[in-house]
Amino acid sequence: RLSTSGDKKSAFNWKLILVLAMLALCPILSVIWYWQRIIQPRELTKLYGPELSVSIASFESVEGSLDAQLNPEKILSVATKEYMTMFRETSTPLTCPQCDQFWVTTSAIATDVCVLEYSGSKRVTRATVMKTGYRVDAHTHEPVQKKVLHQDRSTYHFVNDNGTWKIMKITDYTPEAKGQADLLEVLNENWVELGCN
Repeated sequence: RLSTSGDKKSAFNWKLILVLAMLALCPILSVIWYWQRIIQPRELTKLYGPELSVSIASFESVEGSLDAQLNPEKILSVATKEYMTMFRETSTPLTCPQCDQFWVTTSAIATDVCVLEYSGSKRVTRATVMKTGYRVDAHTHEPVQKKVLHQDRSTYHFVNDNGTWKIMKITDYTPEAKGQADLLEVLNENWVELGCN
């Protein structure tokens, strides 16, 4: 079959249009990426950081309390049922009858907050949490040491649970018992957090 010059021009035009479209898309995608990774976390943190800081501190205080560790249903005031299931499986007083002591949180403060996502259905925030507490005897629940301060940095995933914002999961936490994330999720959270720095 003989090709005509019109067919060649038509094929050339489509290729040219495709190349031009790709060249036009690159700056647009770069601007979107820059907004989502650099600008948005900083702006969300300014607007919602203080509110989420209080929510995270409240969660950590309840979750680490002696009352919640002995009665996991108490955590439902700040966490979802799914989180409570994981909590029951990893709470030292409930899962380690041979353990002679465990950690109890008496207070918590969330600092260095970075809001990664904030919508009507989901809120994701990285924060450094400083927990004050002590180890207690597993049988008497009496303190076996003076109060000490523990610090860690995690990502808190909130969901709207019947009108109340509750923790659904925590990621990027060093001990395997509490952290719930795959490697790509943790890398993405750390990457997005760069916008807050």
